[in-house]
Amino acid sequence: MKALTACFNRYAHRTHGMIEKRKSYFERFITRHKVVGYKDGDEVKGFVAFGYKKLMEDHVLLQNLEIHTLIYETPEALRGLLSFLGVQLDQVDRVVLNTQDDDWHYILKDPRDGMPNMFYTSQETNVQGVGIMYRVIDTRGVWEELADYSFNGVSLKVKLTVDDSFLPENDVAVVVHFTDGKPVVVDDGGYDVEIKLDVAWLSSLLMGVIDFWKLWMMGLAEVSDEGYVDTLDMLFRAQRRPVTIEEF
Repeated sequence: MKALTACFNRYAHRTHGMIEKRKSYFERFITRHKVVGYKDGDEVKGFVAFGYKKLMEDHVLLQNLEIHTLIYETPEALRGLLSFLGVQLDQVDRVVLNTQDDDWHYILKDPRDGMPNMFYTSQETNVQGVGIMYRVIDTRGVWEELADYSFNGVSLKVKLTVDDSFLPENDVAVVVHFTDGKPVVVDDGGYDVEIKLDVAWLSSLLMGVIDFWKLWMMGLAEVSDEGYVDTLDMLFRAQRRPVTIEEF
């Protein structure tokens, strides 16, 4: 149990959006799922939690293997867990995976999900949904929390005018000076460019869910000078999108 918790928390520590867990979480976790781990020496480097779901109540053999959680720290751990899942294919109709990895289909020799749906010459590989929501609750304070974070080394003075219809106190304008990527809120400071957007899109932007260029192209963010769009896109660009397994 200790090794399982340590593996998950190492992964969570390196993965944007994840929340570390206590040992008690996994004590409950293993009572709800079948769990298989991959060990490298004394350390668990990955694990898969899954269950079986019958496709027909009166057919004892026709079932799917449904993966609840797949965690891996190394390519070797992923290959080991996939090898285990591959061995199960003679016992199940198919393996069903819930994932937030948009690139998962590259792993599969045949990425189709078994449905007959066609999109011109393209075939269905997965069904997607949007569920989790991150929210900036303090448009000014968030920059103080991010004072040590470098926004890609970009130097720029930005005025953010944020619309927040739910929290009137967060419906504000704030000027942020980025110097070599480090943000500082400046009262009554000058600025190079102004951005106007809803707090929902600011939240998505800061979490790395969407690029600034895309927000601007879709009309969800306005800029006072379009010549700064590419610079703003670089400023807010995130290396990885957030991942979470939280069910809320």
